Amino acid sequence: MSIWGYKANYVAVLKGMGSSIEAIYPTDNSGTPLAELPMMAHIKNYHDIRFIIAISDNAIVDYWISIVRAQYGIPVGTGVTAVSAPQYYAYVGAGQLTGLLGGMKGAAEYEALVVTPLGRRWG
Repeated sequence: MSIWGYKANYVAVLKGMGSSIEAIYPTDNSGTPLAELPMMAHIKNYHDIRFIIAISDNAIVDYWISIVRAQYGIPVGTGVTAVSAPQYYAYVGAGQLTGLLGGMKGAAEYEALVVTPLGRRWG
C-alpha cells in the first residue's frame, strides 16, 4: 500500500496533479519515489486516469468536483460521512458526481451490489 500524505492548499495540489502527479508527490510517506510504484507506471497526470473516487469527511469533494471533474473531465465518485451526504445528492442528479456512498447506509448498499447471489464477493 502506498500513502501519499496530506498536502495543504487543495486547489494548488489538485491543479498541479493535472500537469504532473509526481511533481506534487515525488515520494510516498515511506520515501519510495512514485516512479518506482508499479501502480504509477503508466500514470503521469489526470489524462491517464479514467475515474476518481474521493473518500472524505470534509469539503475536499467540492474541489474534486469543481477542479478535476469540471476542468479535466474526469468522472468523480465519492464516499462521505452520512451527515455530509445530503449536500452531494444534487451533484449526482446534475451528473457532476458519478456515484455517492453516503455513510454506513451507502457502504452497505455498495456491499450488497458486489456480492453475488451465491454470497461470493467480486474481485
